[in-house]
Amino acid sequence: MDEKRKARIEELKKELLDLKDNLEDAQMKRKSDIIQELSNFKVVFPSLDGFELSQTDLCGVDLSETNLSDGKFNKTLFIGADLSSCDFEDSSLVEANLGGANLFAIDLTNADCARANFAKVDLAEATVCGANLSEVDLSCQANLAETDFNGANLSKANLREANVGGADFSDANLKGAILLLAENLTCEQIKSAKIDRETKLPSYIKVVWVDDQNYECDFIPEG
Repeated sequence: MDEKRKARIEELKKELLDLKDNLEDAQMKRKSDIIQELSNFKVVFPSLDGFELSQTDLCGVDLSETNLSDGKFNKTLFIGADLSSCDFEDSSLVEANLGGANLFAIDLTNADCARANFAKVDLAEATVCGANLSEVDLSCQANLAETDFNGANLSKANLREANVGGADFSDANLKGAILLLAENLTCEQIKSAKIDRETKLPSYIKVVWVDDQNYECDFIPEG
């Protein structure tokens, strides 16, 4: 790496960290611009824990493996971004748009992602324990394989056509959730979660309610 390029990267990193607590509109835009430029340099980002980046445009950026814990990203645009292996623990992503983003092995433990858009994302092998995913969009063949949703709130979430193979829904709230056309769902996953009569399941899963609390679940082989 030539000295001029290296100096520019260090200058940008310092400016970004200095702007951490600045919430003025112009400086919020500047933070977004700096992240975009650093992403173009393909650098390893410094820890951005506790950053306020709500309503900024971070579409397509490569923030992979960055510490973004305890941050605020409400209504932030992450469309097509690479957020693989990022740490978003305890962060707020309410109504954020992560459509098509790479979220492989991301940590969303206890994050608030209410009403966020996760359509078409790769969320495989992610940790989403205790997160608020109420009314989120996880549809359009989102990859949720081996994802840990233990204790997560997925009430009224849309998981239509998602791949949920091997996902852990233990104690997850799936009340009112839409799992129509979801792939690789099992009765064991359903029984480990919390569902209600409003939960929409794929045609190969048959649930017969005995009363408001108890039901029987059967797998119906297709074809």
